[in-house]
Parts: sequence; structure tokens; C-alpha cells
Amino acid sequence: KGVESTTVEKDIIPLAKKLSRARKATVVITGQEDMITDSENVYVVKNGHEMMGSIVGTGCMAASIIGAFAGVEKNYIKAAVSALVCFGIAGELASITSKGPGSFHVNFYDEVYNLDKEKIERMTNIEERHA
Repeated sequence: KGVESTTVEKDIIPLAKKLSRARKATVVITGQEDMITDSENVYVVKNGHEMMGSIVGTGCMAASIIGAFAGVEKNYIKAAVSALVCFGIAGELASITSKGPGSFHVNFYDEVYNLDKEKIERMTNIEERHA
């Protein structure tokens, strides 16, 4: 459904695990909560803010950030989870000072740029699921 989506009607974990097995790949499904699986492990990243869905291109940005993380972390599930945590935290922080989508867009870029280890460690919100 993508970062811009607000709800998903079905339990997507079994479908994502099946796709991951079939393609022998890490599968990422973004939305209100992001789900990442390598067919055995399932992580749900709960970082982010609803305003992320109000700006065009957040799905493409998320894919780019995952790609950048995968360039330095060869464990692709770890790379995807870490990337989406950072992406979501930047969205949460940007929402604090934003008055609407225009200021959110600018603030979001600034928060991605200014993200640091302390913010990441303090704000990470991940759930491991067994399904």
C-alpha cells in the first residue's frame, strides 16, 4: 500500500513471508506501521507520523534510504528495519514543529539530516512478531 496509506484491511504477514520465500528476498511493506520479513523473522517498525502520508514521494524516499542502508549493512532485514526506524523518527520529530504539509516537508529533510545516535536509541519503536 505504501507510506502514504493509512490502513490495511488484511493481515499481510503471511503474504509477505510467502513472497519472501518465493523470491528469496527481504520483503518490506510500508504504511502506518512498516513490516519487514526475510520469511522467518518479522519486524514491525512503529516509528513515523501520519503527516508523512501528506507529502508526495515518501515511498520513494523510504526505498532510497533502505538502499543506502543496504549498501553498508549486508544483513538486509537489519538494514531495512534500521532505515525505516530512522525514517520514521525523522517524521516524528518533524511533526513537532510543523504546521502543515509544506513546513513538514522542509522539517522532515532537516530531521533526516540532523538525526543522531541518541535520538535513534531513545525513540526506536520496533516489535518482533512471530506469525
